[in-house]
Formats: sequence, C-alpha cells, structure tokens
Amino acid sequence: MNVAGSFDGQTVSTDSISEPAERGGSWRDPGHHVIRLIEDPWYRSVLSLTDCIISSSVAFWRDRGFAALAVPVTTGSISSPMGKGSDSKPVQATIFEKKLYLADSSQFLLELGARMFPTGVYYTSCSFRGEGTDARHLSEFTHIEAELPGGLDDVMKVVDDFVRHLTAEVTSHCSSELRQVLDGSLDHIDDFLGLAAVPRITHDDARRELADVTAAFSEVLPGQYAITPVGEQSLAERFGGAVWLTHLPAILSPFYQRPTADGQHCFAADLLLGGREVVGAGERCPDEVTLTKSLRDHDVSPEAYAWYVEMKRFRPMQTSGFGLGLERLLMWLMRADDIRDCTLWLREPGIVRGP
Repeated sequence: MNVAGSFDGQTVSTDSISEPAERGGSWRDPGHHVIRLIEDPWYRSVLSLTDCIISSSVAFWRDRGFAALAVPVTTGSISSPMGKGSDSKPVQATIFEKKLYLADSSQFLLELGARMFPTGVYYTSCSFRGEGTDARHLSEFTHIEAELPGGLDDVMKVVDDFVRHLTAEVTSHCSSELRQVLDGSLDHIDDFLGLAAVPRITHDDARRELADVTAAFSEVLPGQYAITPVGEQSLAERFGGAVWLTHLPAILSPFYQRPTADGQHCFAADLLLGGREVVGAGERCPDEVTLTKSLRDHDVSPEAYAWYVEMKRFRPMQTSGFGLGLERLLMWLMRADDIRDCTLWLREPGIVRGP
C-alpha cells in the first residue's frame, strides 16, 4: 500500500508507517496521526462511541424535559482555579486585543439557565484547562454538564441514571466495537449495569478506609487532605469499580459549592469509575449571603463575579449540577490506560498538532 497523506504541509507515505497500534497511541507519532485516524480501527471505535454518547445524551435530557443551552467558549468568570488547593489554572486568550478566558466550564451559565427554565438545562461543548496533557488529563476536553433544581442527592440520582443510560446505549448500539477493543469481555460494564445503586462513601470515611494504602491522600494545605490517583484507584477497586466520594473538604473545593453547617465540608461529590473521576457534582450556594461568605472564605475577589452574585440576590434558588468528561467516560468504557487514546485531536497547552 502506498497512500499519500499530509501533515503540516508535508506529504508522507503510509509505506513508512508501522502497523496500527492496538490501542491508539497516535499521539506518540504526530507526524502520522491523520493517517492513523483513518486506518486504525481503535479510532473508528472512539468516533462511534463518541457519537453514541452524544446522541444518547440528547435523548436522555429531552425525555426529562431539559432545555439545551448553547454556550460560548469565552468567559470573564472562570471557575478554576477552583479551590485553594487546586493545581488547575485558567486559560487566558487575547481576542481582538482584549484579554479574556476560554471557558473551563459553563456551569455559571447553566445556573442562570436553570432560573430561566426550572426543569433543568444542559449542554455539550469543549472546556479548557491550563494544565499539562498527560495520561489522565487533557487541556481541551468534551464536557457534558447539566443543572437542575434540588440538592446533592437529587443530582447524584440523575447522574446515576444518566451514566447508566449512556452505558446501556453504548453497549446496545456499539457492542461490536466494544468487544473488539476489549477482546470480547464486557465484564466491567455488566457489573456496573447490575448495580442496584452506585455505593457512596464520604471523604472522611474514605481516609479511614484507605489508611493502609500508602500515598492514598496528600496534604495539600496544612491539615487538609485530597485524594490522589493512587487513592482513587484503590477506593474504586474496594467498591467493585464504581463509587461516589462525597462531602469533600470545603476549602479544597470550588467556592460555589454549598458548605455544610460546620463549614468543614461541602455538598460535592465525585463519581469514580475504573479508578478515575469521571463526574464531578455539587450543590451550589443558593443565595447572595452564602455565596458572598464562600467567596471571602476562599479568598476569591468578587469583582469578576458581580453578575453571579447579583443573580443569587435577585433569584435565590437551590440548584445542583454536574460535569461529565466524555473522554474520561471513554477511558472507562474502553479500559484505556491513557486518555490521549480517547480523543481524535492532538492538543497541548498552546499547541495544535495536526488537524
């Protein structure tokens, strides 16, 4: 075979390309990335599963009466860095000689939308994070987010239903692709769909549960501990692959999550699938007083959030919401070890490699 392709204006021949990798890996060889996408069955599976997830998502929210929100990719009100212990940074851009940010989440807009359409709102779009691309993180990823009236328990139940729905639809419509990349075994999917409910454990109880696991938690701030990738993996394994980690430390969580009565924790939770966070969910500060105090406690200037504070003053409302990383979901479904194998695009902070 001698098929010509191009990359960054240079013609390449497939004669020089080795056999397609079994599980992606084109990001290791960007010069041949485009041809890999076309020839490697792994990437056709990524595309098929992505299509199924997005179309099934639309059907799920339509059946529940949610409205689709079209969101911009630019913002003046970032939600990261999300807490004092966060290592995520905002992505600043200059457009028409003006400095602004690329959205790391459009949750704030969803909160506004939930006040306009109280049944609930959702969107699917691209989010940007100012962190390096590695086996667990993408600097640009596909985000499915939703906001609805109610508290943490309400949104966790919706997430359980949503992820179960997506998993069942992918299994039904993309069974051949999944079996091909998984060598015929769908055990982890069958185990998840067989759960009566996803188990839950609080952050404090998880620290006690994993006391025997070295480096399961790290001290991010004096006396404040966050779970590590080692801890996430260990916790998921102890619960059969799927678990909710709830009531996270307030000071290490985003300022917009509603704190518990003692102020030490907040009504926020992460859904771990296959040892990685796939969904982050939380109950929002419902009113101006709660939000203003939280901004102060997190040492966040309210200037960029004036409209957000005004919204909470004008229309107090208890809402909760979540964000699902589509590529993280693909990692779990396809049992991939590297998130870079679950996207078709080569993107690193400030660098576009290929299409």
